[in-house]
Amino acid sequence: MIKTESEEKLERIDVYNPYTRKAVTVNYHPNNENVPHHTHDFYEINYVLDGSITEIVSGHELPMSKGDAILMHPGVFHMIRDNKEATVLNILIRPQWFTTALSALEEGTLGKFVSTASYESYAEYLVFYGADSAEKHVRALIDEEQEGEAYSRLASEGHLLLLLAKLSRSAVRSELSSGQDSGYRRFAAILSYLYENSAALDASTLALRFGYSEAHLSRLFRKYTNRTPAEFLKSVRLRHVASLLLESDAPASHLASEAGFQCMPYFHRLFKSTYKMTPTEYRRAQKRK
Repeated sequence: MIKTESEEKLERIDVYNPYTRKAVTVNYHPNNENVPHHTHDFYEINYVLDGSITEIVSGHELPMSKGDAILMHPGVFHMIRDNKEATVLNILIRPQWFTTALSALEEGTLGKFVSTASYESYAEYLVFYGADSAEKHVRALIDEEQEGEAYSRLASEGHLLLLLAKLSRSAVRSELSSGQDSGYRRFAAILSYLYENSAALDASTLALRFGYSEAHLSRLFRKYTNRTPAEFLKSVRLRHVASLLLESDAPASHLASEAGFQCMPYFHRLFKSTYKMTPTEYRRAQKRK
C-alpha cells in the first residue's frame, strides 16, 4: 500500500504528547527496527492495513496480517518485527478516557479485557483476527487526525468506540492474553531496571547487576528483542531524549548528556537518522500537534 501525501503527514510519536488534550492520537508505525521493546503509560491499538507483521508482547510472538488488530494494556513491554513491507496504524489512547468510556462494558472478550484493566492481574493484550470490515472506521480516524476540523476530538473518540465495537463484532476470532511466561518475567525485570537506569548503564554493569555473564545477557536480548544489549540501550537513550525534548526547553545537547550520550556529534547524527529531523525540528513539530 502506498500512502498518499496527506497520509505521510501522520508521524509516529514515541511518547504521549503532553501538549495535546486529545484522548485519541493516530499515527503510522515506522517501517523499520528503530523502536525497541518498550512500554508506556497509555493504551495502544495497532491495526494492520496492509502486509504482515510479528507483534511481540511480553515474550509472546503474535503473527498478524491485513485486517488484524491488537489492543495492549499500559505498562506492557512490546515491539513490532518483520514490518518493513507492512502498513500499520498506531492508535494511542489516554487511560483515564479509556476506562471511563468503556466502564459499563461487560460482554465478550473486550468486556473481559476492560473488566480486569484496573487489577494487578490485568490482561496484557487482546488480538482481533480477520476484522477487515473494521477498516472504514480506521480510515475515519485517519481523516479526523489529518483534517482537524471543529469537533475533531469528539469525532475521533466516537470513531474509536465504533472501531472497538466493529472489531469485536466482525473478527473471525479473538485472543485474550493469559499472562507472561516465567522466562520473560525475568527478562522484563531486566528491561525495567534498564529503563530506570539507562543513562549510567553499560552491558557489563547490567550483566553484573543480575548475576549473568555478558554472553548470557547478550543471548537473552537476542532472544527477546533481536538486538544486542548495547543496541537496545542506545535506542532507549534516544527515545528518552525524544521524551525530554517535549518536557523541557533545555538545549538538546544538555538533554542528550543527561540521557547518557557522551559524544554530541554522534548523538545528533543518530537522532536525525532515526527521526528524519534534528532535535530542534522534532521539538517544534511535536509542539505544533
